[in-house]
Amino acid sequence: MLRTPVVRSILRAGAVALVIGALVPASPAFAQKGKPVPNSTVSVTFADRLGDALTSDNGTPYPGGVLFSAAEGDLRLDIGAAGRLVKVELGTPITAPVGEAPPTGTYWTDAVLFIENLRGVAVGSTVTRLGRIGLGSAYPNHALGFRQTTIGGVEIYGTPVCVSRPTAAEWVVASSGCVGETSDTAGLFEENIKRVGQRFKATYAVPFAFTVACTANCPQ
Repeated sequence: MLRTPVVRSILRAGAVALVIGALVPASPAFAQKGKPVPNSTVSVTFADRLGDALTSDNGTPYPGGVLFSAAEGDLRLDIGAAGRLVKVELGTPITAPVGEAPPTGTYWTDAVLFIENLRGVAVGSTVTRLGRIGLGSAYPNHALGFRQTTIGGVEIYGTPVCVSRPTAAEWVVASSGCVGETSDTAGLFEENIKRVGQRFKATYAVPFAFTVACTANCPQ
């Protein structure tokens, strides 16, 4: 028969083992429970087709884009932060306010490219989404909106873009070409204006296409 001090030592060791066992997760899934899903990192590669009004500066992918994991699932590419530029061609305006002298020509933007809710597009489907690209230091406080109105309700007469998702970690964004969207128009507007917020400047044909490829923390 074991002596009492030995028995107590064994019981004490067993109790410690039980406590430690209770603190260790039973599985990796348990360990991840409650942790926020990290944002995905993506690259953006422009198609650079003949006649496109949004094209790359050297034909290579733009790194460092973010696909947010929150419910909105938006894409945000800070062009300047990647040390790059995007070429924006503004041709003859489709429409402009009476008395307005709308700008034309080439702008090399270092601002942000934004497309809403890519993460919410089902694999194998194509939908329309709103988007915009700022003109940054090329034309301060101005942006092109792929949408009918700005957030402030100012009509800019743009149209949404088309987004398809061939795989869980890849998206194709184009200015047109899907059911319900055949126009390539974007509205140029001035923003950050005191009292009125935004002001419509002109609407242009702005065809483009690019591919978004996930590079880290990709959705499954």
